[in-house]
Amino acid sequence: MRDPDEIGDSHPATGDEDADDDVRKLMMIADKRWELPSAARARVYSATLEAFEAMPEPGPDSQASMRVGDSDYAWRYALAASCVIALGATLLFLPTGPDATTTPAPAVATVLYTEGDSTIDGHQLVSGDELAINTTLETGADGRLQLRLSSGVELRIDGYTRLMLTSNAQVQLLDGRIYLDAADGSTVQVGTPMGNVTDIGTQFVVEVDKRQLGVIVREGAVEVAQGSNTDVARAQPGNGEKLLFSEHGLVSRAAMSTTDPYWHWIGFASIAYKLDSGTLDDYLHKSARECGLQLRYSDSGSQHAAQTIRPYGTTSLSGCLVAIDEVLVTNGLQRISADDVYQLVIDFDKGD
Repeated sequence: MRDPDEIGDSHPATGDEDADDDVRKLMMIADKRWELPSAARARVYSATLEAFEAMPEPGPDSQASMRVGDSDYAWRYALAASCVIALGATLLFLPTGPDATTTPAPAVATVLYTEGDSTIDGHQLVSGDELAINTTLETGADGRLQLRLSSGVELRIDGYTRLMLTSNAQVQLLDGRIYLDAADGSTVQVGTPMGNVTDIGTQFVVEVDKRQLGVIVREGAVEVAQGSNTDVARAQPGNGEKLLFSEHGLVSRAAMSTTDPYWHWIGFASIAYKLDSGTLDDYLHKSARECGLQLRYSDSGSQHAAQTIRPYGTTSLSGCLVAIDEVLVTNGLQRISADDVYQLVIDFDKGD
């Protein structure tokens, strides 16, 4: 506690403490507030200045020795401070937000699955979290995320990735690797430091670091724009396409099988599939798409069986053919070999 005889202490020893306590209590009641708009701050400043200038000037005797402790000056100072506190308190208890009519921004994405170090603003994400526009996500070495944008696009995020959600159909990949599945007519655009990637009804991966941009199409096509230059990557049955770019433009173009082991990481960034959410046929279509395969039945009887059977339990979407075989064998169907390695051919088990 300061000595009440010190310069600037014109009240008893408890006076300043009581005033400070009152201010602290006021701020605690108000809790954390939005930053005041510049217009509101200007109104407070203008009103306070007007009140201050309207006060009577201290008498001649007081002006002759304008010490901090003089009663006229202290009274003038205290009154001005009271104006500031009163006007500030009025703004503190206004409705939260930039203005009284502002409503919270709607969610642009929902977290379906999270694993390892996956955070937003340093806080760990959990399944079910809803994410607002301009949210920045970050994953560590063991972090993986699966999101669904409100536009319907499915998004999976690998480790060591930073990503901003700029809308429900646009993301900004700052660093790392993401996989997008824009099915059912939905669309998405990925901005990166080296160019913009726009889907044309597709499954694709975008990966970026300080040196290069990689775009790998598994299904459909994507358009990559760098300044005035535009390149298109297209997938064919059983084969995708990989394009690599430097900051100066396209570096290489190569085919990549839709069943290449490269794609396995996306299965580990996915929630388990609930078999009882539909028929066996529903699962096979989902799993075939997950594994880069085209589903085909050996005959109409096998197709009818798959469309009739309702399995139960859960299964991982990772592991592809191993996981598919485990589900088939417990439900009376089997996978048979085909000449095309990208086809998943299903046959009703005619054995015992």
